[in-house]
Amino acid sequence: MSSSRNARIGAAYDFIASDYDALMQPDMRMREALWRHYGRIFPSGDRVLDFGCGTGMDAIYLARRGVRVTGIDASPGMISQFLAKANRERLAIDARIGTLPDLQAFASGTFAGVVSAFAALNTVPDLSAFAHEAFRVLRPGGRLVGHFLARPGVWEVLEYVAEGRWSEARERRHCREKTIAVCGEPVAHTLLPPRETYHRFFREHFKLRRLCSFGFLWPQRWDRFVPVPIARLGMRLEAAGGRFRPFSDWGRFFILDLERRV
Repeated sequence: MSSSRNARIGAAYDFIASDYDALMQPDMRMREALWRHYGRIFPSGDRVLDFGCGTGMDAIYLARRGVRVTGIDASPGMISQFLAKANRERLAIDARIGTLPDLQAFASGTFAGVVSAFAALNTVPDLSAFAHEAFRVLRPGGRLVGHFLARPGVWEVLEYVAEGRWSEARERRHCREKTIAVCGEPVAHTLLPPRETYHRFFREHFKLRRLCSFGFLWPQRWDRFVPVPIARLGMRLEAAGGRFRPFSDWGRFFILDLERRV
């Protein structure tokens, strides 16, 4: 069942592979915040696995900094776009078509880091299995940085409240799964609160180094109207304040920065 699901997800993303980078532009400031964090924890020479790498936006950033990157994604179209970009920049990157079972091809302790951004982990049918494999392929003290799609954020819920739709607001806030149509293919996303995600799936193998929420300062639809300097300041404020309740539970996305237990 999971293999056929992975194949369907990969095929769906094939259709948008050529447009994916443009579609992701509205969230580039959030991605840049991720990059700043990657830059702090992965020095040149480290070997990092990008799981659900898409067109390689994060992997290419890391490779430009001298990090040795392996990218894996279920979509052949995404990997094709990734390799084309890497070849244009003459970056030596290992890019592979694959999903969770394909992590077994890597020897234990291969990587200093594993990263996965923009909801790739929300579509993994068995996060416990992913946590186990990430633990295995990481060296002791290695870092896993997961960037997850959160439950409907505070602004989305407030819209329902403002319209007097209280029961729908409650349902949205407690939503634990969301199906997103990608080129007509329904892709199920599991949505759990950040601390529950850590304690349920990752605590056994990883220490929590940092938890941070993004996207709680204003509604997403305001992004195109907010001046760039204010938006950048907002991302820095979220990076600082998003670690603490209630803000850590209010964003559209959250980060778990985890350290492999010895």
